[in-house]
Amino acid sequence: MKNTVHDGYSRYLPTDPVQEIWGLSVVDCGYTEIPPNTLYPPNPHPQKYDLDWQHGRILDEFQLVYITAGKGTFESSSGGCHTISAGTAFLLFPGEWHRYRPDIKTGWVEYWIGFKGEYCDNLMKQLFSKNQPVIDVGHDVEMENQLQTISDFLQLSQPGYKEILSGYTIAILSRLRSHILGQSNKNNNTQGKIEKARQYILKHSTKDIDLKNFGVKFGMSYSGFRAAFKSETGLSPRQYHLEIRVNHSKELLAQSDYPIAEIGEMVGFTSGFYFSRIFSKKTNKSPSEYRKEYRKKLQPQQE
Repeated sequence: MKNTVHDGYSRYLPTDPVQEIWGLSVVDCGYTEIPPNTLYPPNPHPQKYDLDWQHGRILDEFQLVYITAGKGTFESSSGGCHTISAGTAFLLFPGEWHRYRPDIKTGWVEYWIGFKGEYCDNLMKQLFSKNQPVIDVGHDVEMENQLQTISDFLQLSQPGYKEILSGYTIAILSRLRSHILGQSNKNNNTQGKIEKARQYILKHSTKDIDLKNFGVKFGMSYSGFRAAFKSETGLSPRQYHLEIRVNHSKELLAQSDYPIAEIGEMVGFTSGFYFSRIFSKKTNKSPSEYRKEYRKKLQPQQE
């Protein structure tokens, strides 16, 4: 088995007081192309970074590893075991046991960056999860360029470069968060169905809608549809339908002289009495009281 790799780099940095003020310090980063039939990891690293597949390891920092080619395996205590392919990123958390390696038949190309600090502790706790450490990133050219830019700054070591590295790391985490949200929306089929239902009710608010059978339209039982709809909007489908009608009637009461009973019919109510009862229940005012109060508020502006 070979123990040679193509061109790559790795750098390990101490933290300093200035970076601690920023709250995010880049402590290591690297790039390695692991050809097929190659030992992994290929090169010696500082002792605390040694990775042995049999025993795994635990770090005292966060790391982001981005695989741009090839495939392999990643496993962590909280996240379980995952098959990793090109376009996948995974996160390592402080104090969390983990291990990973490329497939011996394919190898892989990896970028990684390690970071720590008070700011990133809060950021990672709020926006990322050790239970879901694997993110489908795809071929993100911008993220790859940002990781390469970090490498360039490390090699140049210009004044202030450590602060610049912190900024680029936040930008990379922002892109990663964007991918997580996109993946969540794509996978959340129920959320998509509820949004379609909400748009349908909004568009057909003046018409009677058979809400009992409405869930069938979206492949859901009514009880499941009602619970999901209320979870997303805060209202049941029926109450949401009534809320739209009442809001529309408020506009007509304020901006027109149509009789109240006629406004009720215009927004979809079967009678003026039913409209007044629902309107009063929703607003604690009768339609005529609402119109009178609204126009009284406008009176000083018209003088």
